[in-house]
Amino acid sequence: MRRVVLTSSFAAMSYGHTSSGRTFTGQDWTDVDGPGVSAYAKSKTLAERAAWDFVDRAAMTDPAARGERFLAVGGTTLWIAGIARVLRDRLGVRVPTREAPDLLVRLASRADPALRGHVHELGEVKRASAEKARRVLGWQPRSNEELIADTAESLLRLGLVGNAA
Repeated sequence: MRRVVLTSSFAAMSYGHTSSGRTFTGQDWTDVDGPGVSAYAKSKTLAERAAWDFVDRAAMTDPAARGERFLAVGGTTLWIAGIARVLRDRLGVRVPTREAPDLLVRLASRADPALRGHVHELGEVKRASAEKARRVLGWQPRSNEELIADTAESLLRLGLVGNAA
C-alpha cells in the first residue's frame, strides 16, 4: 500500500461547538456529546475516528503528511441559493434561488421532525480552512464555482439529472 486517502464530511468536525462564526481546520472534531449534534454528524465523526484508528498512519508517502489530517475545501461557504446562482449563471440551468425565511422553517419544524434537528443551525455559517493542505502539500484547490459547474455538467452528461433549462 502506497497511500491511504480518507474522505469525510464537514459534519465530522463542525458540530457540537458553542462558538459560531469560527473557521474549522483539520485539528477540529465534532463534539459528539455537544448540543444539537444529529445522529448523522455523530456517525460521520465516529466513523472517521475509527478509520484513523484502523489505518496505518505511515501509509502517507510524503513525510510531512504522515499522520496528518488535511481539509479539501476550495473556498468560502455557499448557501444553496449561491449554488443555484452558479448553476444559472454558468450553465443556464433554471433552479429556484429563493430561501425560506428562518421563521417559516422554525414554524414548519413543529410539524416536521426532520426539520426539528436543524433549527439550531439556522443562520449559522460554518467555515473551514485548507491552509494546511496548501502549505504542506502544495495543494491548489479549484474555485467553488468551477467545481459546482463541472459537477453539474458531469451529472447532466451522464443522464443522472435532467436539464431544467
